[in-house]
Amino acid sequence: MRTKGETAQFLADAHFRLDQGITRIFRIIGPDEDNDLTPVKFLEVSPITIEVGIQPVGMGRDSARGVHYASVIVEISPDEFERLKRGELQLPHDWWLGDELFPNTSAMSAAS
Repeated sequence: MRTKGETAQFLADAHFRLDQGITRIFRIIGPDEDNDLTPVKFLEVSPITIEVGIQPVGMGRDSARGVHYASVIVEISPDEFERLKRGELQLPHDWWLGDELFPNTSAMSAAS
């Protein structure tokens, strides 16, 4: 079974592959991140996203595809990302931005 970190990279690779508009993906970290019941959370930056602020969208597990954690996606525009960095927008639930995730080139090649 993939760890939460491995699941995060697996899902980020899938999102980069499936949504050509995504330019950046960051992990979102929360205070209870070590709990296996806590979803894997992402901030996705896309210039084709409609600006609606911070709107988390939850997704369930998909054990058949090797995703054993629920996930939460926050998709924002580049302008909203700049506003988030300046503190004009806030992540909910005491969440904060974690590491940026980059496409795993070997996974991207294997999927082609």
